[in-house]
Amino acid sequence: MELAAADVADSIGDACDPRPLRGGDTLLVFESFDQPLGPDWIVIQGSWQQHDGVLAQYALDTSAHIFVRLDTQNVAAETRLVFDVFGVPESFGLVDVRSQPDPTGFFDGYNCGVSTPQTALMHTIDNSAPILARTLPLAQPVTVGSSHQVRTGIFDSALRCRIDEVEIADADTTYPVGMGAGLASVRAQAHFEYFAVYELGGPL
Repeated sequence: MELAAADVADSIGDACDPRPLRGGDTLLVFESFDQPLGPDWIVIQGSWQQHDGVLAQYALDTSAHIFVRLDTQNVAAETRLVFDVFGVPESFGLVDVRSQPDPTGFFDGYNCGVSTPQTALMHTIDNSAPILARTLPLAQPVTVGSSHQVRTGIFDSALRCRIDEVEIADADTTYPVGMGAGLASVRAQAHFEYFAVYELGGPL
């Protein structure tokens, strides 16, 4: 579709391309979770296990995060997640992009995901200011066994968070760019079927 939009085609097929009308994007990371995670992955919290083609998170009473370090800043990240067990008072599954993920703490960034009972949500995180949250209702309730595709990144000068067919966009904030991307589940046991990170080339 890049050629139809008078741009230069990139190497990513339209079905997977985070910006099918723009050229210059590159697939940086693709994890099918068919093999053990490599040394670039950093567990910050939680009980993460790779098995049977998924990455599962088993801790129920914590905010569980796992990241892979990147050497570029302008990225989009996506996954498909499935909830297995809910905690209380509410549960979340997220894609997380941070400026500098580290086992000792969290850094500025943004995340995008799903929460019970029926919510799409996006957070922008600036450790010098309160977390900003934006939400929209999903078409269907979030249930045990429900599956959700989650994608986030900065496209067309706006931070965008897409969950299934719902998109949250915000063009009014200065966003920290990512040097790490990862997955999170908060008060939930969940598993993730794949994880992809793209470097976005050209104008964002």
